[in-house]
Amino acid sequence: MLRAGARAPKSVGFQFETGRRMKRFRILLLAPLAAVVLVACHVPHFGNKTQPVGQVVATVDGQEITVRDLNAELAGVTVTDPKQRKAAEQLALRSIIARKILAAAARKQGIDKTPDFAMLRDRTVENLLAQALAAKIAESVPPPSQEEVQSFVTAHPNSFADRKIFTVDQMLTGKLDSSVLAALKPLNTMDSIQALFDQDHIQYRRGTAEIDALSLDPSIVDQIVKLPPGSAFILPNGNNLIISAVKQVRSEPVTGAPANNVAMQMLRRQHSQQAVTRELLADLNKGTASVRYNKDYAPPAKSGAPASNAAAK
Repeated sequence: MLRAGARAPKSVGFQFETGRRMKRFRILLLAPLAAVVLVACHVPHFGNKTQPVGQVVATVDGQEITVRDLNAELAGVTVTDPKQRKAAEQLALRSIIARKILAAAARKQGIDKTPDFAMLRDRTVENLLAQALAAKIAESVPPPSQEEVQSFVTAHPNSFADRKIFTVDQMLTGKLDSSVLAALKPLNTMDSIQALFDQDHIQYRRGTAEIDALSLDPSIVDQIVKLPPGSAFILPNGNNLIISAVKQVRSEPVTGAPANNVAMQMLRRQHSQQAVTRELLADLNKGTASVRYNKDYAPPAKSGAPASNAAAK
């Protein structure tokens, strides 16, 4: 069965896990935040003696909230209707205000001075810095040349000149454990995979769907086209899996400027991912040389390699 790889995220090489402490912390934080935001919808605004103007949209106990803060809170929101946009801005602003009020209350109680909070803060800051580093690397990658774009389009007719639209028999399922993934390997048909899921009481949804070649990496499209009829293949979707088998194929060519624009985006993404992976791995390899382990926590030595001299004695 073909297992097509997912496009790597910008933060390639980093998988930031959130422990139980962080989950509890977020639950405790988000619950009162949600309540405050809802209550704020009905509380009258009495205003301050000094009315915020210009780039300052509001103040909380003298602390300014700027247009930049508001736009950052709205990152990813693509509402174009003016009324809906205004409503989204008001909700985002109430979120910022609630967060600042609750944070101030926590500081008054000395929560920001506790060891547990310091650990959570440091971990969050380190995660954000690593993500920002990956984003900075990606942004510094120059755009592909027009010659490279045209060569890319020509090299992948299944995605452009003969763009494929696949009608597929499809199953959606959640994250599977290693034993189920191992059992999937020899299975090549949707019915055999469904039988496995039924046997192991794994939840899934099965139905008919369409996959546009432009939504996939062209190399994956080329692999799908070469599969024997009815063969199942797996595409990751976040923490879930999409298992499909092609039932019908039709062609809807995309050429000229539209093809070049899509190819440009694909190449930008590929180049950025490659640059992020390369530079982050270089930083990791360089930094690893300075690591010293307690002997009880040192990683196992590689087969045939001497024991790590980085373990603390």
